[in-house]
Amino acid sequence: MEGLSTRGRYATRVMLYLVGRGRGDPVRISEISTAEAIPQNYLEQLLVRLKVNGFVRSVRGARGGYVISCDPASVTVMDILEAVEGPIQLAPCIRETCTRGVTCVTRGLWREASDAMNDVFRSYSLQSLADRVKEIETQSREPDYSI
Repeated sequence: MEGLSTRGRYATRVMLYLVGRGRGDPVRISEISTAEAIPQNYLEQLLVRLKVNGFVRSVRGARGGYVISCDPASVTVMDILEAVEGPIQLAPCIRETCTRGVTCVTRGLWREASDAMNDVFRSYSLQSLADRVKEIETQSREPDYSI
């Protein structure tokens, strides 16, 4: 089973990184690339797709870079995945015409599983994931007095 491509996973990480940086100063591609361990040329391609879909905007100039241009509370993981991947489905026969479509018992199974997966992606906003990041960072900074 293949799963999500790096495109979708990386785009989600990039958006979370930008949410964490806030709407302040633009973030350079080189900084994002280093922080998220994403090759810079691949990151540029992702940022173009995210920009076209209105999730980020670019700022030109010496202090230029990218900033988030959407409300993190209203953007879901599904929105990001669809922006860079297209429709997310487990099997191509779900949306395409299949010669076995009428008699294929498994087509309904693949559709149901895809719907469940997509429901999970729709249930997480960027803000909810960013809040989880803050929670984890806070917990990792708390002193541990155990012996």
